[in-house]
Amino acid sequence: MHPLSPGGGGGGYRGNHIVCLQEDVIIQVVDGVLEEIRLGLEINHPRLNQRRVCTTKFLGELYNYQLVEANVVFRVLYMFITFGCTSDGWSLSLSPSLLSLSLFLSLSLCLSLSLSVSLCL
Repeated sequence: MHPLSPGGGGGGYRGNHIVCLQEDVIIQVVDGVLEEIRLGLEINHPRLNQRRVCTTKFLGELYNYQLVEANVVFRVLYMFITFGCTSDGWSLSLSPSLLSLSLFLSLSLCLSLSLSVSLCL
């Protein structure tokens, strides 16, 4: 019999240990998704746009399956809205065309996350 099966023959792996392993994997997945979203905003290359949208929708699905709390979703939405902002306004290091593209991408990511979360309601 496989050591992870319910009747299990292998001694050490029982119910509580498997649940702890699942929690560790969930934490690693959520951490990876949040890191991917943050890096996607910092790199801002057009070839990564689809990846950013998919990662954002995946975060919404994690919320729908109650693996992420609402405050994480709100923090990511806030990060989308405020990324590139300074206390005086928008970052002056971006040209107007890149600034409008960055704002459009932030808006599309906010909408993607909002739509994937609202499907659960």
